Amino acid sequence: MTDTRPRSSALRAPLDAILSSQARMRLMRDLVRHGGLLAAPTLVHRTRLAKRTVQLALDDLEEIGIVDSSGNARTRLYRFDPRHPLAASIAALFEAERARFDEII
Repeated sequence: MTDTRPRSSALRAPLDAILSSQARMRLMRDLVRHGGLLAAPTLVHRTRLAKRTVQLALDDLEEIGIVDSSGNARTRLYRFDPRHPLAASIAALFEAERARFDEII
């Protein structure tokens, strides 16, 4: 049976797009915790994701506006964009996640 419901857009449901994959979640978590600029190869190393997976996820997150980049193609640096309307809420979710884990341990 085919799902005939309209797909949600990043405009209507941005959390669907931002948090829709483990790769995006891992990248967002790392960018939020770091708080500064990181190169894609550094994110590959830190998240243990494939280079192509990281690049695709970063491109998607940048298009959504939750990740910002600077530099050119060879020296592009990425960061979590605190100006995004959902930035504070997403950062709070990751902080609560970390605090919960620390409490368990």
